Amino acid sequence: MGEALLKLENYSEAETKIQESLVISQEINFKELIADSFKALAAIAHQTNQPQLALTHCQAALSVSQELGIPLVKDCEELLAKIQDDLESV
Repeated sequence: MGEALLKLENYSEAETKIQESLVISQEINFKELIADSFKALAAIAHQTNQPQLALTHCQAALSVSQELGIPLVKDCEELLAKIQDDLESV
């Protein structure tokens, strides 16, 4: 649901749902969903002009994705490059 809200650019509600998903994922140690949640939170922070928060979430997503060896690594690396570009232009 959070991802759907993100696509609709309803960032506030998306962030709430994704944070809830992250908490549950961490409680049950569902690492793939943890990585997805951090990446989605990074995207929200990036879209809402919060580059430091975006960087933190994206680095967390990348770390978990690399640990698992899942394809999300590529998406995280691409988002991280965008975030770093934004930080350098500030």
